[in-house]
This record gives sequence, structure tokens and C-alpha cells, in this order.
Amino acid sequence: MDKVRFGVVGIKGVGRNHITAAKEGAACELVAIAEIDEEAAKKAAEEHGVRYFLDYHEMLKMDEVDAVALATPHPLHKEMAIAAMQAGKDVLVEKPMSVTVSEADEMVEASRETKRKLGVVFQHRTFGRNQTIKKLIPELGEIYRTVSVSSGMRAMSYYKSAPWRGTWKDEGGGVLINQAPHQLDIFQWQVGMPRRVLAWTRTLRHDITVEDLASALLEYENGAVGYLHTNVIDAPGRSLLEVCGNRGFLISDNFGLRVARPQPTLDEYIQAATGKFGRPEAKWEEVEFEQSRGRHTAVFEDFARALIEGKEPPVSAEEGRKSVELMNAIILSSKREKVVELPVDREEYDGLLAELREQEAK
Repeated sequence: MDKVRFGVVGIKGVGRNHITAAKEGAACELVAIAEIDEEAAKKAAEEHGVRYFLDYHEMLKMDEVDAVALATPHPLHKEMAIAAMQAGKDVLVEKPMSVTVSEADEMVEASRETKRKLGVVFQHRTFGRNQTIKKLIPELGEIYRTVSVSSGMRAMSYYKSAPWRGTWKDEGGGVLINQAPHQLDIFQWQVGMPRRVLAWTRTLRHDITVEDLASALLEYENGAVGYLHTNVIDAPGRSLLEVCGNRGFLISDNFGLRVARPQPTLDEYIQAATGKFGRPEAKWEEVEFEQSRGRHTAVFEDFARALIEGKEPPVSAEEGRKSVELMNAIILSSKREKVVELPVDREEYDGLLAELREQEAK
């Protein structure tokens, strides 16, 4: 096999990016689409010269489809991904991979049982800035403090654009599950998962039942502490990553990427310095980085190459599950007003979500 033949499910919104990526990737080929909107499906099929289906189950019967790309609303991901894998297809699913970590567990188990590959779309990992940061962090030494902030804006018109948005019943959360998955994924990919979370969520500016702001304090296995914040009520928006280690500091924000390396190291200075108020020499250095490799196209190409070469996807289901676990932990901590240990208690979170949906329906 020198190309992976993709069938795309869901062609609106981010689905357009999936179609483009399946056509542009050198190791990819678009052969079919599935979309419940017949007019849109027919138009796209004619434009791209592929077959279309109104029922994705019918598309799964095609021998010509090697892999399925899911660009549907995330509440549908679990059912569709499992159905595709049981039909013998490898699956590339848009973020977030699921609403709950228990759903993600089922998807991971289905991948193992069917021996089909399941990958998650996290195109921000292909960005030059993020890959450079990933390489730099080991140079910082033992991490003792982290910060991640990502804020932006969504008007009420956004939530009114689709009935499933901004609800516990259908979306399963607010900013954490919709806008924050890339932030959560990049943060844990670069500095690791915390072992404990204490969080607060709020609905401050929107007429919705889910959160438009979330903040969390994090504790890591080595005793390091962190802070995570995300919202959809800021203008202008803010993007910030700060990682502090005993051998260096790193800041990535709207203004660039910078690193400072204290000389001597913090530990050496603290133990050997004789003055009362001094500090080690440390100057900020601007770090250059390459631009991104093509967003969704890079993800599709990497996924296809992994299938052809018999390797695991760059972002496996197990890896994609981590951001879902983190968002579930933040919501659980906030709603139960307690520190949450990771891994998250699946039964407890599912029970909480059921309660939130019941309250919303009243």
C-alpha cells in the first residue's frame, strides 16, 4: 500500500479541512464522504469526484475505504469510531476524541480488540513553535513551576449556531471541551500530566449552562506546581506558556519564544552564594522556530505514513485520551469542590455528568 484511501464523515466546519488534507497529503487519497445533509453531500461529491453517503454505515461497507476520518460533533465520536473499527477501518478522529474519559477508554479498548489503529487530530503538535518547545524543555532541568493560559472570544451567536453547542446534554461541556483541547494536549505533551487538580469553572458572560471560564491549580508527581487557565470572554485573547526548571526558564506567548539559562544553575547559586540579595546571571534569549507544516494536512500525512509503515499513529488513542482526562478532572474538581486525583474516577465523573444533564433539562 503506497496510499491510504480515506472516507470523511462530516463535511461541514472542520470537515472541510479533513477533505482538503485527505486530498493534499502525498500518502493520502479521498475516496468517499458521508454527510446527513444531502444537498451538501451531493455538492461536495461532485466537486471532489468521490462517492457520497447519507448513512456512514453504508460507507463503511466500501472495500475501497482504508481509513475513516471523523469530523462530526464530538458527542458522536465514540459510536462512530467503534463502528468503523469493527468494520475493519483504521480511524483518525477530530479532537476531542470523546466527551468523557470513560468513552475514550471504550474507544481504546475497541482499537485493541479489532487491531485497528486509532489516531487523534492534534495539528498543533506539528507547529514549529511547539516542536521547538518540546525539544527545549529537557534542557530546563527539573521542572518546578508551569503556567498555561489560553483565552479568546465567542459571542452568543456562536452558541446559537447549532443546538448542541453550549450544553451538557449534547456538547458535554463548554470552553474546556470545545476551545481548550489543543491547549490541554500541548500542555500535557510538553510538561506531562499532573497527579492532582484543584479547579474552578464559571459561566460569566454567556447565557449557557456550561462553563465559559476555567482555572486550575496542578500538582505534579515530582512536587512541581502549575496553573492552567482558559476562557472565551477575553479580547484581545492571550496565549502563554511558562515553564521553570532549575537550569532554565522558558516563556512562549503572543510576542515570541524566549529562554533564560541562569549561570550558575539555581541550585548551585542558592547553595554557594555569599551575598544576601544577589541572583545568578540570566539573560533572555529569543528562540527562532520553523513555521507549521500544514496543519491538518500534516496530521493526515503522518497518520497515513504510520499505517503504511505499520507504526503507531503520532497521536495515539492513549495519548489523545489524556486531554479528555484532564478536562474531566477540572470539571469534577470544580463541581464537587475538591481536589481530584488522576486518573479520574470514571464512575464518579459519569455520575456528575448525568446530574448536570438532569439539572439542565429542568
